Order: sequence, then C-alpha cells, then structure tokens
Amino acid sequence: MKDITMLNYMTRNEILNKYPINNTTYNNKVKLLVNHPTDSQLTFFKNKKRYIDKTIVHKYFFPLRVPNFSQTEKKMKWLDFTKWDYFCCITPTSNNVKENIQLITEINKVLKNTFKLENSLLFYSLELYDFTEYFHIHFLMKFEEEIPIESIIKTIRKIPKVKEDVINRNRYNTPIDIQKYDHERFGLTGVVYNSKLNLKWGVLK
Repeated sequence: MKDITMLNYMTRNEILNKYPINNTTYNNKVKLLVNHPTDSQLTFFKNKKRYIDKTIVHKYFFPLRVPNFSQTEKKMKWLDFTKWDYFCCITPTSNNVKENIQLITEINKVLKNTFKLENSLLFYSLELYDFTEYFHIHFLMKFEEEIPIESIIKTIRKIPKVKEDVINRNRYNTPIDIQKYDHERFGLTGVVYNSKLNLKWGVLK
C-alpha cells in the first residue's frame, strides 16, 4: 500500500502518462528542477525512483510548445491541459478544407490585431457536413485577457471573408457561435467535441 505521504508526489511513469512529453524532455526538466534553489527541496529519490511534489509538476512538465499533432495521444493531452477560454463554431455553407483554413487563419489574425493579443492560442478542427463535400469549423480560443463575447462576434462578422463565406450565404440563425468555456460545466467535453474524428486540425498562435 502506498504511503499516504507519497500520494502528494508523482513518479517518472506517472508524469509521462499524464503529460504529452517523452523521456528526454522529462530528463531535461528534472535537471532544471534539481538545480532550482527552492524547488529542488520538493523532489527526492526513494527505492530507485524519483518523486516530485505535485504542486510543481505542472509548472515543469506541461509543455509550452505545441506537440506534433500527428501523435494523437500527445495532442489530446495537450488539449486537455490547456485552459481554453472560448468554445466556438462557425458554419460557412460551401467551403472546402483549403478555404476554411484560410478563413480561420484570417479570423485569428484579425482578432489578434484588434484586441492586441500577443500570447493567444486557437485550436481548430474541420468537420464534414453530412451528405456533402463541404466543411464547417469548430475551434477553441485562449486569450491572455477576458474579452466580451459580443465584441468577438462583432469583430468576426466585420471580416470581408466572413461576410462572403458565412454571413451572406448562410441559412442558420447563428452562423457564428461563441460560448465562454465553462470548465466546471463542460469539463473536457468541449475539447473532445472539437477534436472528434475530424479531417483536419491545427493550432494558430
């Protein structure tokens, strides 16, 4: 039975199972940890295993760099641990993959410029409409500040490509849907929904 005090610590295997990193990254982070003047007091060896206090694990082992999205497991872990601010969908009626990537790239560019965002993240995935050859876009956004949803939608609607591809051709009442990502309510369901078996996905900074 695990010592109750050990429940506050994580081992190498536990960290590798939880975070989207490999052994090399783990070793590099541990080197930083053991050389830190205070954090080094929160790790120790016992029975040939290193234990690291859970209070500092995320700080050291959650990667700031976006993982290779060809590695699905790492992608899902990274998406799960990123604290997204907005849960979104936009429904152009007759866009192919290339046109939708151009559209979401333009949206991201305008939002960053309009709201002066330096460290934002946008994860998008394209989903095929049933019985058609066209796609719509699900996306998650993380900003460094809270911006009213009304302001975001208003800004997006003004983009010429959005007017052409989405507003003017759309039969839906809400072709641009943006909701605050309520983590207590959604949990990881928004992340799963945005990455479910879609043809194409990507991250924009």
